[in-house]
Amino acid sequence: MASVYDIEIDQGTDVSIPFELYDASDKPLDLSGYKARMQIRPSAGSSEISDELTTENGRLAISGGTIKATWTNSVTSSMKHGEHVYDIEIVSADGEVTRILEGAFVLRREVTR
Repeated sequence: MASVYDIEIDQGTDVSIPFELYDASDKPLDLSGYKARMQIRPSAGSSEISDELTTENGRLAISGGTIKATWTNSVTSSMKHGEHVYDIEIVSADGEVTRILEGAFVLRREVTR
């Protein structure tokens, strides 16, 4: 079962969030050979994708047991403010998919533009 973590960021800013993953023994997971993907949507059932981050598009980076998500100010400026939902999945080298994290994604509206 995925862990729940809510994200709240400011529209129009540069943001980088590291997610550290640990095994049952509280040791960092070895994510060597894994890919990661993350989608943000208005709701879980929505077909609209508000934003998509992957290791392939360079917006998710894996190092050791950490996955770092990155948003530039141009990306956060173009996103619709308000509450969304997200999840992050990791994909092993043999194609096994595991959802590791999920929650609310809140983009607080920018005043200074």
